[in-house]
Amino acid sequence: MIAPRPSLAKVAAIFSALAAAYFLSEFFRISHAVIAPDLMRELQISPEGLSVLTSAFFLAFAAVQIPNGILFDRFGPRRAMPCMILFGVIGAAIFALAPSSAWLSVGRAFMGLGWSIVFMGGLVTLARWVPGEHFAVAISSLITVGALGNIFATAPWAAMVEALGWRASIAIFGGLSLVVAAYVYAVVRDAPPGHPYHARAPENLIESLRGVAAVVRFRDWRYLFAMNFVAYAVTITVLGLWAAPYLYDVHGLGPVERGNALLAMTIAIAVGNFAVGPLDRLLDTRKNLVTFGAVATSSVHIVLAVTPGLSVFAVTVLFAALGLFGGLIVVNLAHARAILPDQLVGRGLVTMALAAFAGSAFMQMATGVLVGWFPLVEGKVPEIAYRAAFGFIGGSTLLVAVYHRRVSDAKPSADRARER
Repeated sequence: MIAPRPSLAKVAAIFSALAAAYFLSEFFRISHAVIAPDLMRELQISPEGLSVLTSAFFLAFAAVQIPNGILFDRFGPRRAMPCMILFGVIGAAIFALAPSSAWLSVGRAFMGLGWSIVFMGGLVTLARWVPGEHFAVAISSLITVGALGNIFATAPWAAMVEALGWRASIAIFGGLSLVVAAYVYAVVRDAPPGHPYHARAPENLIESLRGVAAVVRFRDWRYLFAMNFVAYAVTITVLGLWAAPYLYDVHGLGPVERGNALLAMTIAIAVGNFAVGPLDRLLDTRKNLVTFGAVATSSVHIVLAVTPGLSVFAVTVLFAALGLFGGLIVVNLAHARAILPDQLVGRGLVTMALAAFAGSAFMQMATGVLVGWFPLVEGKVPEIAYRAAFGFIGGSTLLVAVYHRRVSDAKPSADRARER
């Protein structure tokens, strides 16, 4: 007997809880970005130190993706997500009280641990509640709401910090995180009634690792993994690390002005994520959409790298273009979902999340070393250092785009045919 489809109201309630958690996850990822120049001055943080502080979140985030997958299998997203979010609450407290750059990094690492589970938890939960042909729309909707967290972390966050100070402001968001953790536990359910998930036998550690190995053996997985390694990093390395220092060092912008410039980028991210959801079904291709997004973001980075003396307006437009084209990572995730059998979807999405955040940590640390090679000029990082970082990101993305072209396409029309 085929289980009845869950009601729209139930799916909407679950989505609201996942979206609230993802809003905070996205906020905490870049909450330090607008105030980064102020942190650097207050706590004497070098460019390399700033890249370590930023990447600590993503390193911790990536390191626990496979353990998170095991937690999902043993306990389900409903219980695992709120428990892990508590680490994020601890991280916010450490960050708010941090007396040094090292403690800021520790706080960021705890935030990464805590919020590491939210995106994958949303993907795994939605994969069970939403039909495959609508999965890209569900992901894009979740990421669009999450992008509102990015938006709040720009101009609105700068205004809040100006009024209350960054320590009090981050502590308030730590308290809000506790409320959201309770909401997730109250509303989210691991799978609809009648779903095979409820009849499964929980796997032990060895069986879970074998499941990951089974994902890795898929031929096309390597190309999708490589693309995910750079697809998120090309945007978040700018938004979460270099954009604010660049706007301060090169253009002399203050916190509110930096927040306004980054606001355009985060709005573009939200628009791009929302718009891309139905595109794979409309054009009946995933591979070509991802290629377009990768080449487009690479091209923007290359323009930033080779063009000296760009105006604030031109830079803002280019940053917004990065956000708009970066939304095509959604399609790469839908591609991964499409090629995997149901029993490996959770592990497959785990590896995609691992790729995204390991790639972000790598890109941030690599560009931190690159920027640090250039001597300061009158106490500021010179424009050429930032241009070198943009060039490195753009070149890396272009190379991966060429490699990714070897993947087999997974057309949404094939998904619909299987589910009939």
